Amino acid sequence: MRKLKKVAGFSLIEVLIALAVLMFGLEAVIALQVAAIKQLQQARSRTAATQIASALMEKLKTCPLDTSAAPSTALLFQDSADIVYRDNPEDNKALLYDRAIGDGYVTWHRFRPIRTDGTILSDTATYGLDYPFVAAYSVEWGPVVSTGTEPSLNPGSNDELIQAGYPKQLPGYLEVYIEVWVGWVEPGEQFLYSGGTPMKTAWDYYTYMNSTFTGTPSYPSIFPKHKVKLASIRRIKISGGYQ
Repeated sequence: MRKLKKVAGFSLIEVLIALAVLMFGLEAVIALQVAAIKQLQQARSRTAATQIASALMEKLKTCPLDTSAAPSTALLFQDSADIVYRDNPEDNKALLYDRAIGDGYVTWHRFRPIRTDGTILSDTATYGLDYPFVAAYSVEWGPVVSTGTEPSLNPGSNDELIQAGYPKQLPGYLEVYIEVWVGWVEPGEQFLYSGGTPMKTAWDYYTYMNSTFTGTPSYPSIFPKHKVKLASIRRIKISGGYQ
């Protein structure tokens, strides 16, 4: 009769240690997956925001201008098809309205919330979460005539929002400086403003921004931390200058 060999097994402590090591490994893998998904979502949002910003910039650089009203750019321009070119129905300003020509301070505007495909919330539609982007832009027209002195480009602050009250480049005669910001809020994020108002959606930022575009310079004192910014100079083709 053959004698069976005794085979040593694993002790309970060894099994628990192995499970603990496995759990640590799985936790790291799960954390990596969560971070990767979050980064992918941010990349998608940034790509969409860049496309939206580019489309808005193109709109602002090509929209018709009522040059007969310059340098009083506050008048809305309505083309032969009765299309009114304005920033939004609440503010009802001309797209390139600048409240002071050639003063070295930009004038801020806002668009209503925007979908990923670039569709802007209409005048009559109710806001929904399928409009996740908020857009604001600033305008500064160059001087009507050369004054010999240029306004300061440096507001003396490193704060991004305070700096936004000034153009990055001073526009010259028959030039318009345009800067577009497109921002979004990641799912689950919120910013508690000092006034106690939680900013969770594009609509929250849109409705708040109206009260921040006051003073000289004006700038969006609150804006989503996730954003894309574009700046450009538009040259106005008018024979003989402003009419």
